[in-house]
Amino acid sequence: MTATGGGVDHPYPGDGVRRTRPRRPRGCHHDRVGTIGDYLAGLEPDQRAALQHVVDVARRVAPDAEEGTSYGMPALRLDGRPLLGITAAARHLSLFPFSPAVVEAVAPDLAGHSLSKGTIRFSADQQLPDDVIERIVVLRRAELDR
Repeated sequence: MTATGGGVDHPYPGDGVRRTRPRRPRGCHHDRVGTIGDYLAGLEPDQRAALQHVVDVARRVAPDAEEGTSYGMPALRLDGRPLLGITAAARHLSLFPFSPAVVEAVAPDLAGHSLSKGTIRFSADQQLPDDVIERIVVLRRAELDR
């Protein structure tokens, strides 16, 4: 019933109709993961500038962070562990602090931004404040240092 590769058919629960798995949206860039610079180079200029700013602020707070990947996305890592990740989608940019507690701690400072358990969504037009990015890095680093 299942096969490998693109367009895999899966039975749909309940009605017995087989449907094809949808392709990943075009705005998602997970398939281009390499260094952060490589990833950013494939984005639109406004997305690239907004995410580069997040990375620059994070590096000021954690200059010892190294580029890498975590959970399939470009990330800054400390001692091999994920500090924060970034991605661009068709309609938003995302910062992943890899910690629901960190998102919860900065949520009061992010009115107007879309938040979920482990994700902070923003746009090139409504970027994250530098002090919030700094706080995210400090809080996440404290978690990693435990």
